[in-house]
Amino acid sequence: MRLGQRASSNAVVKAVMSQMNGIRESKSKAKLESNIKGQSGHFVSSKAHSIKTIQNVRSVTKQYISYIKSNYGNRVVKYINSATAKEFLLSKDISGASLNTYISSLAKTADNLKILGAGTLTRNDIHNIRKELKETIDMSKNHRDRSYTNKDKIIENVAKSSPYSLSCKLNFEAGLRLSDSIDSSKWRLNNDGTLHIMQSKNGLNYNTMPLSASLYKEVNEAMKNGYKIDRNEYSKVLKEAIELTNQKYNGVHGTRYSFARDRYHELKESFGLSKTESLSILALEMGHSRAEISMWYL
Repeated sequence: MRLGQRASSNAVVKAVMSQMNGIRESKSKAKLESNIKGQSGHFVSSKAHSIKTIQNVRSVTKQYISYIKSNYGNRVVKYINSATAKEFLLSKDISGASLNTYISSLAKTADNLKILGAGTLTRNDIHNIRKELKETIDMSKNHRDRSYTNKDKIIENVAKSSPYSLSCKLNFEAGLRLSDSIDSSKWRLNNDGTLHIMQSKNGLNYNTMPLSASLYKEVNEAMKNGYKIDRNEYSKVLKEAIELTNQKYNGVHGTRYSFARDRYHELKESFGLSKTESLSILALEMGHSRAEISMWYL
């Protein structure tokens, strides 16, 4: 079976899952017959031979194809490539250790998409993306503080070299994810001073903490002018701005660690809330489905 350029997102996911199902097949035999090499250089099977692997690949495939559809339109096959795969992985609000699972699952997705003749994404592309991401993201299972210090200086450095200071402020001062901070079509201002974010991760809508008066005004003006910037260019500018402060660049997501740290302490110390209450509010303001996720940032 081969997928045509007009295949729907549902058809792509269904075809991949059908192609990669190897539950009743021998994994050892599949490896012996394979011409696909994994990261270690050993031959690997394009099939998923366990329920857990099938679940992981199904989840990642659905999310990747959904990401393409949301950002590039219904002709998803046209945009199955290394560029969108990298964008998709960078858009995930997860730890580096979990990112490893996404990468390994996406590599198997790429194997089967290639067999189906859909797009140009290959396992080698995924390996190259992983190498690149490892330079800035810790993919170990141990927690590491990725927050930045002296956010005001970083914001100042961004403002000096680019028009992206608003996104930087929203990252540090409101805890927005990268994808939520670069496109004003996702924003709505509330009368209580909070910013409503639409269609964030997993389609979630949520309200941020109250913005400062000056930031509220900037956001309002940006919305009138249709603010939208290139995520890759912004990431480069932010990296340079952070390195000027003699800090290691931990990705744009490190700004959310900084926000979580500062906001948590503010809720506890300035407002006198308990740990549980502070975490619950922080989770809502960061667009997390569970307080335990926000705890990881601390």
